[in-house]
Amino acid sequence: MGFERKMGQAALGFAILICPGAALAGEPLVVTTLGDPELLAVAQDVQGRAGDPALDATMRGFASAISQAAAADQESIAARCKAIAKVPAGGAGRAAWEANCRYLRR
Repeated sequence: MGFERKMGQAALGFAILICPGAALAGEPLVVTTLGDPELLAVAQDVQGRAGDPALDATMRGFASAISQAAAADQESIAARCKAIAKVPAGGAGRAAWEANCRYLRR
């Protein structure tokens, strides 16, 4: 078992020495920022019957309220993060900063 593993490692090392470009070949990493997802509510059609218009309007209103609450929460977190002048050194303050503010752009 050990001999087979060592021979496999040696073969891999030899292959990397012979053609080093093959190990580095590939496409570059492209990082993009995605927009915030929009919550969409879709009324379910039960067995082919048309949905209730009042229920559809209520579902759209609920989805809109949830989306607005999520946006307000994100804005308040961003405002708190921008208000922090110095990153906390440790403890609960550092953990809260890591969880909320680390990846926000200042």
